[in-house]
Amino acid sequence: MSGALARAVQVVRGRPAPPNALGRRTSGRPRWLRRFPLGLQVLAFISVLAVVVIGSSYRAYVDSAQALIRESESEHLIGAALVAQARIEAESRVLVSTTQSLARHPAVREALQEALTPGALAAVEKEMAATVGSTGFSTLDLIDRRRVIVHRAPATAARGIKASVWGVAEALGGEAMLQTAKEASGGLVVRSIVPVPDVDGRVVGVVMAGTRFDNPFARRIAQDSTVELAIATPIGVVARSSDRFHMTPALHQRPLEQALFERQPVLVFDLDHGSLRQYVPVRLGDESFVLIVQGDARAAQARVVVAAREATRSAMTMFGLAIVAASLLAMTLGRRLRQIKTQAEHLARDITGEVCVMPADGGPPFAKGGCELDALEHVFDHTARSVARHHEALRQAKVQAEHAADSDPLTGLPNRGCLMRMLSTRLAEQPGEDWALLFLDLDGFKQVNDQRGHDIGDALLREASERLIRLVGRREDVTRLGGDEFVLIAHADGPPLAPQRLAQKVILALEQPFHLEPGAPPVQVSASIGIALHPEHGRDASTLLKHADMALYAAKGAGRRTYRLYGSALTDA
Repeated sequence: MSGALARAVQVVRGRPAPPNALGRRTSGRPRWLRRFPLGLQVLAFISVLAVVVIGSSYRAYVDSAQALIRESESEHLIGAALVAQARIEAESRVLVSTTQSLARHPAVREALQEALTPGALAAVEKEMAATVGSTGFSTLDLIDRRRVIVHRAPATAARGIKASVWGVAEALGGEAMLQTAKEASGGLVVRSIVPVPDVDGRVVGVVMAGTRFDNPFARRIAQDSTVELAIATPIGVVARSSDRFHMTPALHQRPLEQALFERQPVLVFDLDHGSLRQYVPVRLGDESFVLIVQGDARAAQARVVVAAREATRSAMTMFGLAIVAASLLAMTLGRRLRQIKTQAEHLARDITGEVCVMPADGGPPFAKGGCELDALEHVFDHTARSVARHHEALRQAKVQAEHAADSDPLTGLPNRGCLMRMLSTRLAEQPGEDWALLFLDLDGFKQVNDQRGHDIGDALLREASERLIRLVGRREDVTRLGGDEFVLIAHADGPPLAPQRLAQKVILALEQPFHLEPGAPPVQVSASIGIALHPEHGRDASTLLKHADMALYAAKGAGRRTYRLYGSALTDA
């Protein structure tokens, strides 16, 4: 429709579109699309757009919800790991304080005397057995320089620790030490080493208590928690709080190494095994290990599903609102377009006089229910083409009327009115230019009309006009004033006597016989010419024409078949 409007604007402005633009043209849309109303097309477009936009928003919402839920679960697991770490540190403090209390116990000091009595040994064993029973220590030892006096440990506990522990105790100089050590089996044990000094401050013994990171320890740390807990070293898991914890080494190797290397928590969302694991690095004493906190990934996934359902409901609501808004827009737009189309058809009927407007591509007339935009486009296109045709006809009529008003109907040469306008324009634009006006008359023309008829006379005038045009070189420089009178315009800025030479050539050319009808004798005429020069003989058109006419009558008075210049003609006369 924009093309039709553009062509109509061009016509109104007086610049009609080129002929190829006025022919039949086809719309850029497929023909099958024109069968549907514009409102339905708009509704379909907005529906597709809404599906794309809402689908993208839905996907982004679900992804963000899943990320937030994972972050929330990660924070929950980190919180559980921090609680477990605090409990491990509390156990370590209990281990140290209990060991220090034993080191100050009278039974321990009595057992470290030079002469160890059976009663003192029994007393210290009883005290240490009670401590192990109440605290759950894995090992509890009393050592002097020579031997291990009391050793409370499972049957599998390693012995032969006397020499290494005694060296550490002497180095401590009475201070307690918390030591985390790896066992030969790959496990971890936390030991509290407390030297026992005598009255002189010399170390006479060592109380050493230890807690192994085993499954009971992990269960004790993870009590009252909703997650499973495991303790791992770089070689793998050494303790776990529940049998539900996955022990496959391949699951833990990479996140374990990453957590220990980066010293940052690592979250693993493992839907294949239905678990969500947080690996938190912990340093206790001079050793590092990793707390693995395992949650239920399916619960987190269920929260994602709930969020997705909420997003689905929101998306469907948005889609419904979009459809309703598109329907209202389509109805309003379609109604307005139909009103404009009806008004355009009335306008086209008033301009073109045609009742039925056919499609520009030659198809069938537009049926009711089709695309209003296409119908409106073709109405405007048809109107623009009709206006262009009428405008072209008016333009051609105007050109013909202007030509008839400015030209001689017999010869097609400019007439007197056209000559006066051309001379006035030339004098206004180039007032100092040198040129000449030749006023000529055909001698013997009246006898040709009387003896051979007016048709021959007309043919003579046409042939004489062509000869004059060939001599002057330009049609607009030859004018027929009426009857057998002609006016020529010649430049006088060339060689001397150029207008006179042109006059001589004109006389010679017009003396040549005119063969105007087959089988009849030729027509013989001659010419008399009067010459007026600009600006010497006048500076306006009327004066120049008047003086050239006077020179012409001087030439006729001199016997015809000659020319006279205005000044010399009057002198000669």
